[in-house]
Amino acid sequence: MFGRRLRQLPKLICAIGLIGGFCVWAYAQSGEVAIRQIVLASVEEAAEARARLIAGASFEAVAAGRGGYLGRVRLPDLQSDVRKAIESAGPGDITNPVRIGNTYVLFQVVPEAESRWIDLDEAGAQALADGRSGDAAAYFEKALAYAEAAALCDARLARSLDSLAAVYR
Repeated sequence: MFGRRLRQLPKLICAIGLIGGFCVWAYAQSGEVAIRQIVLASVEEAAEARARLIAGASFEAVAAGRGGYLGRVRLPDLQSDVRKAIESAGPGDITNPVRIGNTYVLFQVVPEAESRWIDLDEAGAQALADGRSGDAAAYFEKALAYAEAAALCDARLARSLDSLAAVYR
């Protein structure tokens, strides 16, 4: 009986986190989070980029060669100020600028469904580049299923369909 209650603890922590408005619980279970970053030269430039992102601009458009998807990182491996910024952000949120050396970095916590789509899409692209068409098709089919189930934007769904079509060609 105690074991069952112990397994329910993460759900309880999750509920408390939602009510309390903090997001640390989301990463405590796995210790990993998928993130994107944009590296900027000044705090003013970082504030402007953050405002554009919050207003709805796409991360890829704002990053434009100054960052992108980093993948999954282990929170304990990050320096404390970066870890604190990421832990205070929920899925899809943009952190305040974090000073790292002479630059300012914005991080976005990538929602789980989207990060799984990205990982599968990248694995499919690598398999296709390696000439492993069967593996590529399997990855792209899974990516397509994630895009559909998570109602990811039309561009991601279209990319999955195009990638799958390329494999079958």
